[in-house]
Amino acid sequence: MKAAAFRLNGASLAADPSGALWWPEAKTLVVADLHFGKGSAYAAEGGALLPPYDSHATLDRLEALARRYRPARWVSLGDGFHDRDAGARLDRGAAERLDGLARSCDWLWLRGNPAPQPPSGFGGGGGAAGRSGAKRRRALASGQPRPRAAFGLRRARARRMARGTAGLPP
Repeated sequence: MKAAAFRLNGASLAADPSGALWWPEAKTLVVADLHFGKGSAYAAEGGALLPPYDSHATLDRLEALARRYRPARWVSLGDGFHDRDAGARLDRGAAERLDGLARSCDWLWLRGNPAPQPPSGFGGGGGAAGRSGAKRRRALASGQPRPRAAFGLRRARARRMARGTAGLPP
């Protein structure tokens, strides 16, 4: 499957079949809701057991995107980590892979609800808005709160949350 090209606010973008957004002019790849450590969080709470390889599967997909696009910059639109302790629960292999990926370029972690501050030690910058002009681009791609879209359908009008996915485990 091929990426679908479109224009938004004058920017040429491509929606990758994985759910990631590629911005060629800025060499920026945008992903969302990675939820590193989700399986281990559920296991620690005594809840549903998820496969123990969820973080590695997410990293496999991110590394494939890195090979495909060779981004100079990544933006993770919130909920990169499932909760505040997710970074500490990552196994050594996953932590090293994530750190290597995040340090290979300019990486911006935008905050999500369960983990307001990304764990330290995984490269990149963090915050509600950070370096690389993120404040200007928040209108283009905001993670939290989710943007809303309004549209008309014959005589009715609908207003719903606009959703995006990185094609990765929620």
